[in-house]
Amino acid sequence: MIQRARLTLILLAGLALASPAMALQQAVSGQVRQFGTHKNFEDRPFANGDFGYGAAYEIRDTMGYWQIGALYTPDAGSDSDIDYAVTPFLNLMIKDKIFLAGLGIDKTYMSRSSGDDDWTDVYWTILTGLEFPISQHLSLTGLAVYDLNRLGKLGDFRFDDVEFAAALNLLF
Repeated sequence: MIQRARLTLILLAGLALASPAMALQQAVSGQVRQFGTHKNFEDRPFANGDFGYGAAYEIRDTMGYWQIGALYTPDAGSDSDIDYAVTPFLNLMIKDKIFLAGLGIDKTYMSRSSGDDDWTDVYWTILTGLEFPISQHLSLTGLAVYDLNRLGKLGDFRFDDVEFAAALNLLF
């Protein structure tokens, strides 16, 4: 637990240091993510075929970018008690030409019709993908996303647990 708190603090401190005034570029993005069931997460509210829709703000430089945003998932999971889920996230992405790789933290809020709303524990996200420039101010991103409840659990990797995401980015 202490290690998770330290790593979260490092990610948040890095975000604070990467102020928009020092950024070479900023962006906003509209996103969609396909969720699925995951063997390592019993408390995640997602089932295969669930989609999350959201937005993010990005602070970019030549090496990569910080991304902060949230995804809204209507009718999350097969449990009829969950009305919707909201997943805030913070990602640090490294970029080389069109290739992307990153690490993030997520936490999902579940709104229940019974009124017993709940949050999942913080979990880690590993992202890898491609970003294609469309114009000077527009790009399209495609990502493979793998969630972990602990970074030490990477040895339990299963291709069935990989999820996919896409984003349309407006750069300014």
